[in-house]
Amino acid sequence: MFRPGDYFVQCDISGRKSLRSECARTWDGFIVRKEYYETRQPLDLQRPPRAERSVPDARPENETFLNYGDVTADDL
Repeated sequence: MFRPGDYFVQCDISGRKSLRSECARTWDGFIVRKEYYETRQPLDLQRPPRAERSVPDARPENETFLNYGDVTADDL
């Protein structure tokens, strides 16, 4: 039915031609028929907690180096 000021659009999901008043815009910018409209998932808006990245008193591990003659053929 014609309504003054209303116009036809194409649904981005179904591809059907519909009046704009019968459609809605989704959170990601698609224009869809109201039967295909879905709200944004609330978990999309949550941010993960910040992890503490610094390690207090960080020091390298003591490395043991072998000197010449520490390993013999009998050790292998």
